[in-house]
Amino acid sequence: MESTSLLSEFVGFWPNVWTSFWKLSDVEKVTNALALLAPVSVLWGFTTRRFLRSAKKDLNEQIEGLKTQNLALESANKRDKAEIAERDARLRELSFAVLSEARRLAESERSDGNEERAIAKLRDSFETVRPDLTRLCADLSLHHASIAPDFGSHHLAEAVRLADIALLLTPDDAEAADIRHELVEIDAEAAQTAGAYDPLDPKWDDARWFMHAGSTENAAAVFEALVAKGLAANEAGHYRRGERILRRAYRTGVELYGELDERALRATWPWLQDLDVLNLANQALELASSLSHRLEAGTILRAAADYYRARALHSLGRFFEALEITDMNVEAWTRLRGADDPETLANRYLRALLLGEIGETEKALPEAVVLLTVTERVEGKDRHDTLGTRHLRALLLQGAGEPKKALAEVEALLPIQERVNGPNHPSTLATRHLYASLLNDSGEPKKALAEVEALLPIQERVNGPEHPSALASRYLRASLHHDLGETAIALQEVGTLLLIRTRVSGLEHPDTLRTRWLNARIRARTDIQGAISELEAVTPLIAAKRSINHRHYKDAVDLLSKLRTGSGD
Repeated sequence: MESTSLLSEFVGFWPNVWTSFWKLSDVEKVTNALALLAPVSVLWGFTTRRFLRSAKKDLNEQIEGLKTQNLALESANKRDKAEIAERDARLRELSFAVLSEARRLAESERSDGNEERAIAKLRDSFETVRPDLTRLCADLSLHHASIAPDFGSHHLAEAVRLADIALLLTPDDAEAADIRHELVEIDAEAAQTAGAYDPLDPKWDDARWFMHAGSTENAAAVFEALVAKGLAANEAGHYRRGERILRRAYRTGVELYGELDERALRATWPWLQDLDVLNLANQALELASSLSHRLEAGTILRAAADYYRARALHSLGRFFEALEITDMNVEAWTRLRGADDPETLANRYLRALLLGEIGETEKALPEAVVLLTVTERVEGKDRHDTLGTRHLRALLLQGAGEPKKALAEVEALLPIQERVNGPNHPSTLATRHLYASLLNDSGEPKKALAEVEALLPIQERVNGPEHPSALASRYLRASLHHDLGETAIALQEVGTLLLIRTRVSGLEHPDTLRTRWLNARIRARTDIQGAISELEAVTPLIAAKRSINHRHYKDAVDLLSKLRTGSGD
C-alpha cells in the first residue's frame, strides 16, 4: 500500500508542476526554462567536445597511418623502378650479346642518320661478347690441338688460327697465350725435324734451339743472335716484336746459363723494358721482384732489378712505392757507377717523373731541367734519352700550369723526334698526344680534337688498342667533345672508355680514377646527384694515390664544390 501511494504521488506530481508552470508570468516562464536548460546545455557541450576530441584523435591516427602506407608505397615504387631499370639494363646487355640484334639496332640508328650512335651500339656489343668469344676460341683451339695427332695436321692449323683469334681479341689473356706458346713449340719441333727451322723467325716465339736439337752446341750462338735482334727491334721502337724475340732469348738464357747468371740477364733487362713499355706491368713486377729478392744487395744487378721493379709499380699506379725504391736506387747507381752514368740518369728521370705523378711539380721541374743539361752533355742533343727528357720537361711544365711554355717546347721537340725516331715511334706518338693536350689547354679544342683523331689510329696500330697511350688519347677525345658541347658523344665515349680502363687497370688505378672524374663531369649536366656521389667516392682515392697536391685531386675538389653549390662545371 505504501509503495502504491508513493507511485501515485510521483505520477500526480508532474501534471501539477506543468499546471503551475503555465500559471506563471511570461518572464517567470523564461527564467525557469533557462534555469532548467543550463545544466542540459553544459552537459551537451561537454559531451560534444568529448566526441569531437575523440573524432579528431581517430582522424589524426588515420592520417598517420595513411602517411606510413604512402611512404611504404613510395619505397615499393622506387624499388620497382630500380628493378625495372636493372631488368632494362640487363635486357640491353643481353641484346648486345646477340650480334644480330646489335647489327639490327645499329642499322636502325643509321637509317635515322645517327652514325655515331650506330657505331656506339656495335662497339658496346663487341665489348660485351669479347670475353666469351676469347674463351670460346681458346677452348676450340685446345680441342683441335688434342685431335691433331689422330686426325691430321689441318686440325693443328685450325688450333693455331683459333688461338691467334683469341689473342687478337684479348692480347693479355694468359690461357690463350699459353695455348699459343705450346702450339708454337709443336710447330718449331716439326720444322726442326723437317730441317726448316730458323731460330730468328719471330713466328716461333718460344722455340729453343738446343731443346729441339737435343744439344747445347749451337745454343750460345742462337742466344747472342736473339739478344742482338731484340735490342735492334727496341732501338727502332718495335717493342712488340722486340718483346717476342727477347722473351725467347730470356728463356734460352735461363735454360743455358741459369736465371741469375749475368749472361742470361743480358736478355732479361731489355725484355723487362719491353714488358714495361707494353704495359705488361704485373708480369714485369713479378719477375723484377723475384730477381731483386735473390740478387745481392748493393750490386749493379740488384740495382737493375730494382729499377724495373719501380718502373712496373709506376705503371700500376703505385707511385709512392715506386718513388721510395727509386730514391734509394739513385743513391745506389751514383755510388756504383757515378752521377753521369746512363743508368744513374735513367733513375733520376724516373724520380722526376714520379714526383710529377704525386703533384710535387715544384721539386720535379728543377730536377728535370738539371737532368736535361747532364743528359745532353753525356748522350748528345739528338739522342733518344735526351729527347725523352725534353718531353718530360714539357709534361712537367703543363703540370705546373704553364701550357704556353710547354707548347713551345713540344713544337720545337716534335720535328726532331720525327727525324731521329721516325713519325710512328712510340716516343714521337707520346709527344703528339702531349701536343694535342696542350692545344686544348691553350684554348684550341677544335685543333686539339683534329690532332687526336689523326693520332689515335696510329697509336692503336703501333701500341695496341688497349695500351695506356691509346686509352689516354681516347680520354682526351671524350674530354674535348665535352668541352665543345657535344655531351652525348662525350658521354658515350667516356662510358666505353671507363669499362676498358676498369677491366685493364682496375677500378682504383689513377688513370681509371681520372676517367671516373671525367664521367662525373659530363654526367653532371643531366644527373647532378649521380655526379656528386661519384666524385665523393673518387676524390679521397685520388688523394691517396696521388696526394692532395696533384691537380687531379684539386680538379675533383673544385668540381665537387661547384656541383654542391649549384654553380655548375
